[in-house]
Amino acid sequence: MFDFWRRALFFLFAFLLFSLLAWITVGALPATLFFSMFLLIYIILHLRQLEALDCWLADSDKGMVPDGSGLWGMYLPG
Repeated sequence: MFDFWRRALFFLFAFLLFSLLAWITVGALPATLFFSMFLLIYIILHLRQLEALDCWLADSDKGMVPDGSGLWGMYLPG
């Protein structure tokens, strides 16, 4: 369970760190725009995976489970 949260929050904290470094070097506005664009892309990717899941659930007779990437992909602990 902890591995899921670590994988889920890793990219958010990494981009937050990059945004803070950008804030120090180039200012608050570019850093805020950088982080906002990252969040927008992150949300779009999750919405794309949710749409694939929704389409599969609506017609699951096909038997083909949609491929996932990132947190939506298969994870084998160990």
